[in-house]
Amino acid sequence: MLRLVIEKMAHPALPQTKKWRPRPLLPSAGLPESYHFQIRMKLKNEPHSTRIVLAMNATLITAAAAILVAALSYLFAKWKEREADWRKWKYEHYNEFMLSLSGTVGNDSTPNNQQRYTAACNTLNLIGTKDVLSALRDFRQETGPSNHDKSPKKHDVLLAALVRAIRNNLGIKAPKASDFSVCLWESGQKSQKP
Repeated sequence: MLRLVIEKMAHPALPQTKKWRPRPLLPSAGLPESYHFQIRMKLKNEPHSTRIVLAMNATLITAAAAILVAALSYLFAKWKEREADWRKWKYEHYNEFMLSLSGTVGNDSTPNNQQRYTAACNTLNLIGTKDVLSALRDFRQETGPSNHDKSPKKHDVLLAALVRAIRNNLGIKAPKASDFSVCLWESGQKSQKP
């Protein structure tokens, strides 16, 4: 390809037919010596062929794009993996909170269950959102031993708000507050007080 370009430059008067083939540039080709000098100088100063440069650029761009896609895929997969681990960890803590809360209902309440519930509430400070912590604080103030004006209705409303906040934090869609209620059941077994 490069040779054909050089021949066309050296022989501008030759016809452009399909049968025409360039001849090698030798002194025996019948060209004046000045043509050989010009062609040699042109070859020395000429950069790589445009097609070779374009092919190399395309190869480099393709390789860079492949590396970039692989790196982005890896980062996205790691991000999703961390997000799934975080969601699992939050779910485990919220599950422990609800189990410990169930241990404080009616006859199921024991000092050990109360301690477990308090520990679970304190652990929620690590993972709970602002809404969860606010709802937990309101619920704890209503159900705590320092409140002497406890109301079952207010208890249920605050518990529903707390569970809604937990569900929102876990990404579980909760119904509207007016349509959502939560109640806790006791096991019915009489606990043995130590």
